[in-house]
Amino acid sequence: MTTALPDPAPARASCADLPLPGRAPYDVALAAPGAGPQQWAGAPSAALDRDGTFVLTARVRTGGTDALVLARSRDGVAFETVGAIEPGHWGGAMTERAGLVLDEL
Repeated sequence: MTTALPDPAPARASCADLPLPGRAPYDVALAAPGAGPQQWAGAPSAALDRDGTFVLTARVRTGGTDALVLARSRDGVAFETVGAIEPGHWGGAMTERAGLVLDEL
């Protein structure tokens, strides 16, 4: 009696199939507030909201201060700032990276 072997697993994509950073066109979703030292935007977190818009939070550093910025976009490229939390709001010296989570309620 012979037993048939299962079909082999389908071929998987390899890392070689993924675009390397810097090789594909890109858009800047949240630009640095200015040029020079201590002017940057980073530590992002993004989520797709129930209404189909993209929500983004990031730290924005302006000179010696930073803020946590919340922005929204319909296309995932052009973001409009809807709010910001300054470090003094919490009584701290600076803000840190925030993570966005979709609340199922």
